[in-house]
Amino acid sequence: MFKSIFTRYLSAVAAIIFVSFILLGVILSAVLTNNSMETRDALMQRTAHSVATNIKTLSAVTEKGGLEDLVSEYRTELKENISGVAKMTTSDILIFGCDGKFLLGTRYTSGLSADVAADILDGGSKYTISDLDGMLSKKSLNYFYIIVGNHGTADGIILVTTPNITDAGFVSKVIKLFVAISLWVFLAMLIGVYIVSERITAPIKKASHAAAQYAMGDFTERIPVTGQDEITTLSQAINNMADSLSKTEENRNTFIANVSHDLRTPMTTIAGFADGILDGTIPPEKQQQCLEVISSETHRLSRLVSSLLEMSRAGKGNINPVRFNLTEKARQALIGLESKIESKHLEIEFNCEEDVFVMADTDSIHQVVYNLTENAVKFCNERGKLTINMGKEGKKAFFEITNTGDGIPKEELPLLFERFYKSDRSRGLDKTGMGLGLYIVKTNLASHGETITVTSEQGGHTTFRFALPLAPQTIATAGLRR
Repeated sequence: MFKSIFTRYLSAVAAIIFVSFILLGVILSAVLTNNSMETRDALMQRTAHSVATNIKTLSAVTEKGGLEDLVSEYRTELKENISGVAKMTTSDILIFGCDGKFLLGTRYTSGLSADVAADILDGGSKYTISDLDGMLSKKSLNYFYIIVGNHGTADGIILVTTPNITDAGFVSKVIKLFVAISLWVFLAMLIGVYIVSERITAPIKKASHAAAQYAMGDFTERIPVTGQDEITTLSQAINNMADSLSKTEENRNTFIANVSHDLRTPMTTIAGFADGILDGTIPPEKQQQCLEVISSETHRLSRLVSSLLEMSRAGKGNINPVRFNLTEKARQALIGLESKIESKHLEIEFNCEEDVFVMADTDSIHQVVYNLTENAVKFCNERGKLTINMGKEGKKAFFEITNTGDGIPKEELPLLFERFYKSDRSRGLDKTGMGLGLYIVKTNLASHGETITVTSEQGGHTTFRFALPLAPQTIATAGLRR
């Protein structure tokens, strides 16, 4: 059966509180009982001492030598004395001879057995709580006082006994008061735990509802974030996840729209010309031109598929760092784009005092340099200027490429390296791209532990810059030259 966190938490805390109160009650009862016994035992000691003092006082003013004779002569006075004291202490007082013979008492009239009397005179304590071998009607709390005669020998025994071993009334009242207070405290704690539990579980319920919405594709749900605790951190993390999912969903929709558009256009063109050739609508003299268009559109589809494949592989393979000439990679990229550069009549400025050798994956970095150079050529204005700066900074080599042109709005700069992102300006200038080139650049550099930066001035220029570790020999040579 399903049990919510709230129910389990509340049940666990309630059980802990309940058990704690029971243990506290048991301990309190034991302490009160022990304290009551100690108090009553002290009272019985004082009672016995009081009776013994009275007997000694009478013994000092009489010529009688033994306890039995003394009790016989002053029975009435002693009876009144022990009766009054016994009533005040709610106990019974008995006086015995050394042989256990009953001499005087407030209740019982039978004597002690010889064995019990002998054990008491020897200082035995096993009869502290006892029925004295059947003399008492039930087990009682007993205190014995040995009366010493004029000759320094035992002359008799005073027994103070009570069946009420503890002050049951007092202990009962305290326990009842404790139970009443415990119930109120237990109720108050349950209410407090309920409120705290509700505050803890409420955000979790909201998070669960939000997660269900996300699973259905609705990423607009957000969890209110208040306080500074673990639940707040979790709520913030879920909200951040929702933002990321929302952005991913937006990119996915953009990707589908872009792919659909870029696939549909050339396929429509190819299908139209092919059908026209097959059904004779296009005359033979124009078929060569149509076939050239079909070939061009086919290559365009091939480039599209290659870009998608590069994107899926970017940064996922194991890089193989080798020593290679980064300067030569830049030259190769310019040579490969020579026709585009010439068609736009661009001015090229290449600043590099010496060849720069780096330690990186040569194919991956070639793709980075080519994509950045192609991007710069594509968005450079007609008869504009493209500048490449390369050099060394400490243990790193840097590559920087700048092109003149319209520039990039400041708010779009953080989005440039997202998959499938194409600004409104680039849609007009870049008819064949998919918005994957800069994403591949960022991913390939990230696989080397490096980053790329971009700065732009609208109506002025745009600059991309990244760095790579210098090859070990290059570092050594640089050190010698210094």
